[in-house]
Amino acid sequence: MIDEMTIKKIKDSASILDVMREFEGEALKKCGNLTWTMPCPLHGGRSLGHFKVNERDNYAHCFSCGETVDAVDYLKRVHGMKFTEAMQYLGAKYGIPVEGSEKYHPKPAKPYIAPPPLPIAYMQNSFIHESKANIGKDVLLTWLRSLNWNDEQRARLELMITLYAIGTYIDERWGTIYTMFWYINHLGKICTAKLMRYKPDGHRNKDKYSTDWLHSRLSIQRGGKFDEEKWAIDKVVYFGNHLTQAYPNATINIVESEKTALICSIYLGNISQWLWIACGGKSNLTREKMLPLIEQGRTIILYPDKDGVEEWKKMAKDIKYDKLHVNEKFMRDNWRPEDGPKADIADVLIRLMTPSKSDLDTISEIFPETIGMMIDKLNLEIEK
Repeated sequence: MIDEMTIKKIKDSASILDVMREFEGEALKKCGNLTWTMPCPLHGGRSLGHFKVNERDNYAHCFSCGETVDAVDYLKRVHGMKFTEAMQYLGAKYGIPVEGSEKYHPKPAKPYIAPPPLPIAYMQNSFIHESKANIGKDVLLTWLRSLNWNDEQRARLELMITLYAIGTYIDERWGTIYTMFWYINHLGKICTAKLMRYKPDGHRNKDKYSTDWLHSRLSIQRGGKFDEEKWAIDKVVYFGNHLTQAYPNATINIVESEKTALICSIYLGNISQWLWIACGGKSNLTREKMLPLIEQGRTIILYPDKDGVEEWKKMAKDIKYDKLHVNEKFMRDNWRPEDGPKADIADVLIRLMTPSKSDLDTISEIFPETIGMMIDKLNLEIEK
């Protein structure tokens, strides 16, 4: 019989991450500052991302099967130990005397054998058509239509909404409206859609559940139409990838947000020469994600946010592609404090729709041409 004080001491000392590392080895992948992931060992899952080990709070949770475990629960549930055996094992591991613990010795982590890849699932074209049904209620698009576009830009606005396949998703449970950014690969196959909520002023709504993915909505608690334990999503895709085949000679300009790619395409036009696509987040600036563009031999120019220039330069260097460049000049020459410390190119362009006299003077001094030609000049300078 193990006394309560010893049990408490063992539980306080036991780190679920340490224990799982001993058994799972390289199966555990770091996915955050203090977070790790692996296929769920509780229900035999195959997908990364559902099962998370929280190093700070010392527990693991699977968002697919809904189970939460600590170190003791893990040993009982996954390795079939009885409570006393789990205590003896942990006592031996952390040097806490427990009768019977002498039979437990640290064991090398088992070699990680990756499960065979899941088949890729693509969505039906009808999904995009269905997403257009409520587009008149879309908060972001309503804001976009209210901006001070010139006649040429306004004529482009609806065309770009169509080309980039923007849709609208309404959560009928709560009546919340999401803009749908369809992720379609370079072969025209529909991978998924990012769902994002916006405020009437065009800024992101950053409340809980303000961002989601369509494939996740279709697989809630593994009972929906899309079972993520049986199918995988094609993740080697950027927003706007499908347009690269339609415009084979265009230089690819990559920004972080989908909204920014859309605004740049409306504002500047000429996507047959300069095509704007979005990586959807800094963590997506990887060689794997860019591979379809690299294999096409495309010239790629990155437009980082105001606070991301050095980070993007480092990422570009790590990708090791000689036709990949970072455009620092646009922000350096056109950013103003009122744009905010985290502004992106779209924030600057929107301000320039109704420029102050100082803006006009600055633009005239640096670029006597139109704003569209300004981007052309910047990109041409980089390509040289």
